[in-house]
Amino acid sequence: MQVPFGASAMASVMNALSYAGPATHSSNAYTCVAMLKKATGWADCRLAKLTGLDEATDFVVNQPTYVVDRHTFASMVARIYDQSMPNESLMDVVTGARITRTLTMHATALWDPTTSSRVLLAPNVLERTHRYSLDQSQWCKWVNMHAGLYGVILSAAPFLWKPDGGLDVFIERLLLADALVDACMDTLTAKNLSSVEWLRSHGPRVSVRSLIDYVGVGEPTDENQNTHVPDNPSRDGIEEFARFIIHGGHLPRLVEDEANVPSAHECAHPDLWTMRVG
Repeated sequence: MQVPFGASAMASVMNALSYAGPATHSSNAYTCVAMLKKATGWADCRLAKLTGLDEATDFVVNQPTYVVDRHTFASMVARIYDQSMPNESLMDVVTGARITRTLTMHATALWDPTTSSRVLLAPNVLERTHRYSLDQSQWCKWVNMHAGLYGVILSAAPFLWKPDGGLDVFIERLLLADALVDACMDTLTAKNLSSVEWLRSHGPRVSVRSLIDYVGVGEPTDENQNTHVPDNPSRDGIEEFARFIIHGGHLPRLVEDEANVPSAHECAHPDLWTMRVG
């Protein structure tokens, strides 16, 4: 039986009890927003080269990019959850609320597949800039690129975010998408971003894996801590499989059809995936 309210209602309550972002001078906020908007063009010029997905890239670069505060971001995340997952029990709603809260407090950007748009969370981008001593211009490019890559991959393969199956399948597909984005980001060099190694080593990131850990176990207190996802054979080797796909130029083949999604055994043995899909 459907619960008569969802994560969106919980987000409204959360917004009423929280600030839209940390306190900062208006000039700092304005500069961050301007840099994020400018970085969109920088990322757009590089998405096709990193992914090999020209058609999906053309689609993404022509979609809007929104720079928002925490309240707007929370409402967006809750809406995406409500549209993607049925609220069949109170626990489903609580899970959606917990996902919304942790992303709103820790994430810097996302791709909204329901509206085909990049959503950049300016307060968190600015706060992380100061906390981790990041070059703000390059950090804004990094954040924008990450969201853009998600957009390209999920637009080319909608079955990665809206699969036929329950929550377990949904999680496995998001883990794969997350690993593919990371593998693409790993191909960036100092020629693209002079401080890329600092960003890679010190820049904060909330992964799908750590999000699952939070929802199932408890909220992480350090964004850079090593988290543990409960054992599941289909997760073994998924990062290595993603690197195999990206470095081998196999991404267009993978996103071509849902049948090309790897099995747990193929994640551990990519050569078997190659033999199957050709």
